[in-house]
Amino acid sequence: YQCSFCCINNVFGKRAYRMRDMRDVISEIDLLVTIYGVKNIKIIDELFITNHPRIDEFCDGLKERGYDLNMWCFARMDTVTPRILEKLRGVGMRWIAYGMESTSKKVLGDIGKGCNRDKYDEVIKFTKDADLYIAADLIGGLWLDDRESLEDSYQWAVGHNFEWLNLYPAFAFPGTPLYEQYIKEGRMTDPKSWDEYSLYGTTCKPLRSKYLSSEEILRWRDAKFREYHSRPEYLSMIYKKFGIETHNHI
Repeated sequence: YQCSFCCINNVFGKRAYRMRDMRDVISEIDLLVTIYGVKNIKIIDELFITNHPRIDEFCDGLKERGYDLNMWCFARMDTVTPRILEKLRGVGMRWIAYGMESTSKKVLGDIGKGCNRDKYDEVIKFTKDADLYIAADLIGGLWLDDRESLEDSYQWAVGHNFEWLNLYPAFAFPGTPLYEQYIKEGRMTDPKSWDEYSLYGTTCKPLRSKYLSSEEILRWRDAKFREYHSRPEYLSMIYKKFGIETHNHI
């Protein structure tokens, strides 16, 4: 895929995707469950659901074993179907993380994201129908973001009341098309230190947009993250689904 901000391929040196044999993956889960008593598993492959025959093999293998698992995975919203989500839910997939980035057509088009708000709403509905919890990922501060586009994305997330919302400021990591574009067009200078990419560090310096400064975007991210997870309707939903301990923790 061609999202200009994505740095996943950087550590591999090229855009390529090597799939491990699913039998090896399942054998590792066997080891985790039978030897170490593991129940909670996070699958960190960002393209885990891309190849559906492979996911069928994954689900069929785990169904035979009957493990009691609580799993979490990533997925692109244009690669999932109701059938595959229901099948994953049947073997213990409980959480799915979707990268929406923005609800603005102009912002999504500018970064090469091949989805739109209508597609997002459709996928969210059948994800909830499959009884999967959603961790939604939004990015604030992409080049065409202004206060209106940021607020629209945020209010859309509030309307869906996702079980978790990640709000990230935008970064242009070296090696990404976004970095090359920003340097070429003078939108940024080379970072003085990798510390500027420290999401939760005091020296964090995200990208500015065409309309907003880095400082404004960072303040927006911090304020909206707190606001979202403090809403009474959100905390009530968390209490009903996960209990008082999780409610109090948040």
